[in-house]
Amino acid sequence: MEILDAGIRHQSPEDESAISLLQYDASLLRKDLGKARLALFLLIITNVAGMIIGFSKHEAQDVWLEGLILVGVYAGCAWYMSRNAKTALIIGASMYALQVIVYALLMPETLAKGIILKAIIVFYFVKGLIAASKLEKIRESLREYGEELSLTM
Repeated sequence: MEILDAGIRHQSPEDESAISLLQYDASLLRKDLGKARLALFLLIITNVAGMIIGFSKHEAQDVWLEGLILVGVYAGCAWYMSRNAKTALIIGASMYALQVIVYALLMPETLAKGIILKAIIVFYFVKGLIAASKLEKIRESLREYGEELSLTM
């Protein structure tokens, strides 16, 4: 029996309790990351809608190029969240902030348009970044117990 038990790490009941608490906390944080991912999908939808409206108004092809780049960045961030949520959210939030600033400089009236939607997106980005930071700490704590935490949402 000693040969079979050599590779198995035995944990005390306190360790098992701590591990299950950490895993429960991680599951709650994954929900916040899921909402941040939904904010990225919302940005994809609004940019596609902007491209369609720009096409219907026969605006310049710059609208299409800008829209395709933004949709690509947001889609890439949504996909990358399962690998490194913090990095994906930082890139997505930075692109969104840049988009809002550029639109505010070019057309100041756009700053007030959709202010509720903008606030919701920023809220979920911030909440997602906080969750990603906490999840990294939980992941490190679980590694101390010999456990691994997946980031799949």
